[in-house]
Amino acid sequence: MHETNREIVRQVARHTPTDLVVSVENTSTTLISPGQFEKYCYGHLCDYGRIVEEEGKMHELHQCGLLGALLERIETIPAVSIEAFSSPALGDTRLADGRGRAPSKTLVGGTNCCVWLRPVSRIEEYILGVLAAWLAVPGR
Repeated sequence: MHETNREIVRQVARHTPTDLVVSVENTSTTLISPGQFEKYCYGHLCDYGRIVEEEGKMHELHQCGLLGALLERIETIPAVSIEAFSSPALGDTRLADGRGRAPSKTLVGGTNCCVWLRPVSRIEEYILGVLAAWLAVPGR
């Protein structure tokens, strides 16, 4: 199955008119342990990232949910970004976590759907707090 998926990724990367190819696989430690991620996911995602880069495109990971225990390992996957980077209560990471522990990745998101259901003043307060924490990360 992995060989078939590798060929699919190669064809998508080769023929898409976009500059970015997204691996959509929803890694979260609510479903798998860090050991399972290492054994069953990490190598495949690295292969997909290398293929995308070989085809001259950028690789983005779609990963939402609980990523805190995996950030350092995710940092080493060939990818330019993590999309749907999710804060509590849906996820367990904040932008400051990603910047500090996966510094090569562009972080897309940093909030979650629960935040956007709040009144506007509380959304603004939340976003300002997230950005203040991000600004405090050394070496950002």
